[in-house]
Amino acid sequence: MLSLKEHPFARSLHPRHLEILLACARRCTTDAGQYIWRQGEQADSLLLICSGQVSLEIAIPLQGSLAIETVGPGEVLGWSWLLPDYRWQFDARAISAVDAICLNGQSLRDQCERDSTFGYRLLKILTPVVAQRL
Repeated sequence: MLSLKEHPFARSLHPRHLEILLACARRCTTDAGQYIWRQGEQADSLLLICSGQVSLEIAIPLQGSLAIETVGPGEVLGWSWLLPDYRWQFDARAISAVDAICLNGQSLRDQCERDSTFGYRLLKILTPVVAQRL
């Protein structure tokens, strides 16, 4: 199981910025088959996947869900907490049991406002994730 310091997302961060992440972090688990979040719900966290697999799905009217990507260990899940109106754009469903580090979105936004260097570094790490998912 990865710690925050070992997760690829945090490896390039300055120790001071790692401390900011630690202050926003908690461990979270989701059982296989359970939804981590649903499309349209309030987006409030960034997940750093430590173990397990998550299916990103989009609801298609009259057809059900369509899986668009699978996210696994060492990857990042969730960037909608960054963008107003802070709503999830996709469903996230655990394919297998998931262990993750959950970073509080509001706390991250507040820290970005307080420390622009941290905010810039965070965006540099997240931007490739957002671009790849889009």
